[in-house]
Amino acid sequence: MLKTLVRTIIGVALLLASLQLVYWSAVRRQVRLVVEAVAPVAILDFEAVEAFPPGRLALRGVRLAVKGRETLSLHADRVALDRLDPVWMLRWLAGWDRTPLRHLGLRIDGLRPGPELLSSLRRRAGSLGLVLPFEAAGCEADPVFSDQDYAALGWQDPRLDIALQWRRQPELRRVEVGLRVDRYPSGVLQAALDFVDVSERTTILSRGLGGARLDKGTVRYENVEALMQRNAHCGSRLEGGDFIAAHLRRVHELLRGMGIVPDEPIWAAYRGWLDEGGTLTFSAEPAPGVPFSEYADFAPEDRLRLLGLSLQVAGSTPVPVEAIGAQASRVEFRPLPELPETPPVEPEREFASSSGTAPSGPGVAGDGGPPRRAVLVSRRIEFDDVGLHHGEQVRIATVAGGRHVGIVLGSTADAIELQISRYGGAARLPIARDQISRIEVLSLEVPAS
Repeated sequence: MLKTLVRTIIGVALLLASLQLVYWSAVRRQVRLVVEAVAPVAILDFEAVEAFPPGRLALRGVRLAVKGRETLSLHADRVALDRLDPVWMLRWLAGWDRTPLRHLGLRIDGLRPGPELLSSLRRRAGSLGLVLPFEAAGCEADPVFSDQDYAALGWQDPRLDIALQWRRQPELRRVEVGLRVDRYPSGVLQAALDFVDVSERTTILSRGLGGARLDKGTVRYENVEALMQRNAHCGSRLEGGDFIAAHLRRVHELLRGMGIVPDEPIWAAYRGWLDEGGTLTFSAEPAPGVPFSEYADFAPEDRLRLLGLSLQVAGSTPVPVEAIGAQASRVEFRPLPELPETPPVEPEREFASSSGTAPSGPGVAGDGGPPRRAVLVSRRIEFDDVGLHHGEQVRIATVAGGRHVGIVLGSTADAIELQISRYGGAARLPIARDQISRIEVLSLEVPAS
């Protein structure tokens, strides 16, 4: 009896060891195929393979370098895949055609760019900054930090830990992506993105998201330590000057050179973050019906409105991310989409609530269905109708190619006066009738069901 038990245990152990060996060999073979596939453009090396069935694999000591320029390199302590779709994994190991990936977990520990690659990334980021938004603006005449600045701040040897979660629901044509990036020494970046209308034949990594649409997304960035380091580093150079004020002025100039300037609520929120730090949270609910591939047809400020962006600093009230076009353009941009015409619907019987009133308002479904999201729309009006829209927000295009967004304060037979947001506060802007080529009323509305 004892001998039979021992033989059974040994047999099971040998079987498991054989399965592990087969799995490890299959994984190593596929990894080698990946190495050969990238060989024309890059060099991929690794020290060891870890593989445990049914769906875990990892590479230790990974190095990726551009072929012919080996100094442009990335290094990682460990790259691991887990929570892999077992059907996809089996077909991948067998070399068969793969079905769409349903779920995946990716973990990259200790990712470090080589010195030359880091310098190249910093040059490409330019004034936008690599560690902080507009990190060097207002510190010196050059809006880019030098190597000496990075060394003084302790930012010359960055390291990233990345965790990615991918989940696909083919029956709903939906993909959910979760991302966390721990940046040393520059804080934590987190993102949650939901994509809809995802095709089985393309991926969201294709141009224009492969026809898919971002339904909603949230990006959070937390970095108090590096922010205060930068403020102290630059404040010590101004000899009694106000670095925050200098930074805001320089950022305003940089954005204006890019053709767009955020409205006053964004400036106030950004200044609050510069002073106190805290988590920056960007939320997006893009307008349905407009794919990303068509965003280039709209004015820069309208692309922000189509994205439905809002910004929250720490626990403050979220503010919409809106801007004005800062450069004249001869290009005829598309107007914002209008709501489709819908036939009138007979009102349904209302159900009494505990308070005696039925819920109503933007984003509330009165029929028990899912909430209907308010979308930004525009309606073109004639100059003679402006008097009916005093106190409303309009966008005016001029014959010289300028664009202005503001509240209508008043109008005469010859001109319109707007209240517009400018850096430092609100301003009054009169526009003569003979300079106006188009007037649109902007509003948030909930589409009819």
